[in-house]
Amino acid sequence: MQPPIDEQASSIESRHVMAAANDKQLPFLIRHLPEDADSVDVLAGLCGCETSQIVKTVLYRGKTSMKPSLMLIPGDKKIDERKISALIGEVLVLAEETLVRRRTGFAPSVLPPLGLAVPIPVVMDEQLLRHTHLWCLAGDARVAISFPSEKLAVALSARLANIS
Repeated sequence: MQPPIDEQASSIESRHVMAAANDKQLPFLIRHLPEDADSVDVLAGLCGCETSQIVKTVLYRGKTSMKPSLMLIPGDKKIDERKISALIGEVLVLAEETLVRRRTGFAPSVLPPLGLAVPIPVVMDEQLLRHTHLWCLAGDARVAISFPSEKLAVALSARLANIS
């Protein structure tokens, strides 16, 4: 059974992410942060985990097609744009902030892996599955959410690949 959604302590954005997790029957834990988590290192420290357990969620788009693809990568890694372009079959570029907001409903700096405005194909770096639990921001710099890694991959129908 999921924890109740704390309407008082959570933003509209984080409540939306929690509701999306509930809809997918994805177990989660919430941590309200005492400050904005403005880096992977800060977020890992506040959540009591390794930086490799932090999920960086980044939206790319096809350079020609404009089709979005959501990339999930460990917090201590960088996305290899050659690898993701080869995987998708088209040159990918980082999505502009306006596109991120329009397609996901979230700012790029707090983009969660689920609860997006429209369905977007997900590629998850296979290194994330080395951990049993992962942490990310829940659409708000003051709310972190944790998911079991394998269940998150299944809930997102994520394509697993080495993208770092």
